[in-house]
Amino acid sequence: PVLSENKEAMNFVERIEKFKSQPLPLYLEGQVHWLRVLGNTSDARKVYKNVRNSPLFDTSLQMYKINECLSDCPLEIGRARTFTRGWFENESIWTHMSYKYLLELLKTGLNEEFFEDAKTMLVPFMDPEVYGRSILENSSFLASSVNPDPATRGRGFVARFSGSTAEFIHMWLLMTAGKQPFFIKGDKLHFALKPVLPGEWFTKKDKTVNWKGHDINIPANSFACALLGNILLVYHNQSRKNTFGKTAVKPVRYVLDEDKQIDAEYLGQELAEKIRARKIGRIDVWLE
Repeated sequence: PVLSENKEAMNFVERIEKFKSQPLPLYLEGQVHWLRVLGNTSDARKVYKNVRNSPLFDTSLQMYKINECLSDCPLEIGRARTFTRGWFENESIWTHMSYKYLLELLKTGLNEEFFEDAKTMLVPFMDPEVYGRSILENSSFLASSVNPDPATRGRGFVARFSGSTAEFIHMWLLMTAGKQPFFIKGDKLHFALKPVLPGEWFTKKDKTVNWKGHDINIPANSFACALLGNILLVYHNQSRKNTFGKTAVKPVRYVLDEDKQIDAEYLGQELAEKIRARKIGRIDVWLE
């Protein structure tokens, strides 16, 4: 029963016997939640292919729109219906939602698909002349290719760091350390890195970087980043192969603070606790 809030009709009761549903156009968020509940990579890949072949995929920009065209929807669906196509909440590229989708690809093991999409969907890889702002800065949304103004297509609007940044950090952790670098085995804490990195992301030449006020040399065929904020993590990949897939290279040797070497795929409790407590300043990992 539905009771009216109008005082003159307090005694009136309307009983709804039936209703007819009208499905909304496709939304990318629905696919994000679908990927979260799937139990295997095979099913996730089917979803990925269907999404890429759907109106959600902007073939010109090679990005995913937040939704399908809303022009034929009734005004009852709210303000999204009122926006120009390719702008704001109607068929634009929402960075936060795109990052959510990319994150689920990574979590479900669609690594090849993730890195293929990352080339066009991650802001650091975008053309700054088209994006219209620094590629170190996220946007709330990008105008899609259905926008009537060609000059706005692919440009980012409304600076935003909150949601997009959180999703990017999650992706970064999965790529550089793995889902669970610290784990319990035999009632003891252990540490193992399981990066998901493409071979092309490793350096081709020696590079000098500033780390905490000091110039540090990063050799060729390496990938360096910060671990737990304070630890310099350097992966060495002489074959420059992917760290995922059938021919993946994996950690076989750890060197801590350029002194202590452990030839193993993981570290035991004593070293794991030191790393967790940030008592180690640098970790070099050899991949084979």
